[in-house]
Amino acid sequence: MGVSIVELVCRSEKRKNLLVYLKDGPRNMAAIKKALDVTSTGVLPQIKLLKDNDIILQKDDEYELSIFGSIVVQKIMPVFKLTRTLEKNPEYWFSRDISALPMQFMERLGDLGDSKVIEPDVNSLFDPPQELIDHLLVSRHVIAITSYFHPYYVRHFLELARKGV
Repeated sequence: MGVSIVELVCRSEKRKNLLVYLKDGPRNMAAIKKALDVTSTGVLPQIKLLKDNDIILQKDDEYELSIFGSIVVQKIMPVFKLTRTLEKNPEYWFSRDISALPMQFMERLGDLGDSKVIEPDVNSLFDPPQELIDHLLVSRHVIAITSYFHPYYVRHFLELARKGV
């Protein structure tokens, strides 16, 4: 093995995306190209590197994670998720002091996934943003942290709880 595993897995977006895609099971080349929007020419060198380092296996036209690859992907997924969350809204995350958050929350920041920062409208600072209300009304699971108390939250969170959310 000429390259460190971390470097091998993290230095290429194509390799990272391929590993994440393969964590759900074996895939053939056509499925890989379609799901990752890549060409054979673009992905084959990445596959070769991962095969040469025993991270993925090839069986006929199907590729899958090796046992070692499964362990690596399982352990590195939280890092992938965290970096995706932080990179999506860096101006938000890096301008906040989150040190008061409980460690259990900080450890799960990556679970925010495809989240969105909703900025309140200056003309209605004392009303919760309508976009937030709309999302809450259709949610099946809600976890919230707020830096201030708003009477809206009590009424609507109780209503959500009554619905089993």
